[in-house]
Amino acid sequence: MDIALLTPLPPQQSGIADYVFHLLKGFTKHEKINITLFSNGTINHLLGYKVIHIDTLIEKQLNDYDLIIYQVGNNIHYHQYMLTLLKQYGGIIHLHDLVLHHMVAGMNYNADDEQMTLGYFDIIENHYGKANKTYIENKLTDEGIAVWESKEVIDFPLFEEFVQYADSCIVHSDYALNRVKAVFPQLPTYRIDQLYDLQPLIKTKKSSNCLEIGVFGGVDLQKKVDIVMEVLADIQALNLKMDFKLEVVGAVNENCEAIFSLPIELGIEDKVCIHGRVDEDVYNELLNKTDVIVALRVPTMGETSAVVMQGLQLGIPVIVNNVGWYHELPEIVDKVSAVQLKQGLQALLLKYLEPNYLQIKTQAISDYAQEHFNFNAYIANYQAILTHEHHCQLNKPLYPRLTKVFKDLGIIDDDILLRGCLEKLEGIF
Repeated sequence: MDIALLTPLPPQQSGIADYVFHLLKGFTKHEKINITLFSNGTINHLLGYKVIHIDTLIEKQLNDYDLIIYQVGNNIHYHQYMLTLLKQYGGIIHLHDLVLHHMVAGMNYNADDEQMTLGYFDIIENHYGKANKTYIENKLTDEGIAVWESKEVIDFPLFEEFVQYADSCIVHSDYALNRVKAVFPQLPTYRIDQLYDLQPLIKTKKSSNCLEIGVFGGVDLQKKVDIVMEVLADIQALNLKMDFKLEVVGAVNENCEAIFSLPIELGIEDKVCIHGRVDEDVYNELLNKTDVIVALRVPTMGETSAVVMQGLQLGIPVIVNNVGWYHELPEIVDKVSAVQLKQGLQALLLKYLEPNYLQIKTQAISDYAQEHFNFNAYIANYQAILTHEHHCQLNKPLYPRLTKVFKDLGIIDDDILLRGCLEKLEGIF
């Protein structure tokens, strides 16, 4: 089975690029799958796979493959080119971000006059109706508020603009599955976990009575790092016997730069370290010493958290919000309500500061991960999806498969005549 995989790749700074790297490592063990990578990155080979730059793609070249897979996220730099190819070839969308509104808006922004094109509002009307188009347009023109910068964006995710051209779809959560199926009930849609090929952590015995807390990944407003710091300041005021240390690991968005001075304002500067973006070795070193990961997301954009899944696979307890995909995580994962975020987070962190709670929770997470998060089984499931989709492609009726081929070759351009010819061919075969 020959597969074209369109995706960002390392060293591009993309969570999807990191995920695909692990996916490809898994597929290197399967001889029946031949993958060619298409990307707009600069790398020529990855793990032995051939990489073709998307700018060198020859017309109709993707027709040579049994399956085409698009790894789709919300970053305009890595994914916008995929829409044109989806319209032309179709294929399987592996949808990492349910909300693609930011990217679609960026693709329809006129930089010359600094405003949205009419095409953007046409897209809104096409997927959400005239009333919502008017609402979004008025909000932008009258109030200066873009819907993609508000909490309402989850109600207008615009994944539809890409998924409408897909032959099938892969997602990582029931939340995303249900949203996709509500719009495209006939579209084959598969839900699989988001797993990584990780080496077990080498945990050393704690040398101090200090709880190591980690916040990993790019820091934006939704991650509520300021709330985490405020909660830890409140805990410090309780003068407990057990100490804590907070490591913030990831690039800090410019609208979150206040967190650099916040530890000083809260009087916890000696207990907080903000690293920014780090290389893989430092990342793994910091992850290795982490006792508990705090991964808040308010509001959720329907995303699946790579950091959370990596932590769970490695047996590290995590604290998340009880929304979207996070709500689907097993009961052993600690969850806090977004409504009472500070109170809930403080109550949970105080538990981790109690004797034995961390040890019990870590063991429970490790046992669950060993049973449910097997990477080899995950790759086998992914391969099964691709095999099934390949079978479905081979067994599609002749008319929809050959119509495009005949027209591309210029053999027949009359729809009625074409249908008649293909119906006779179907009868023969």
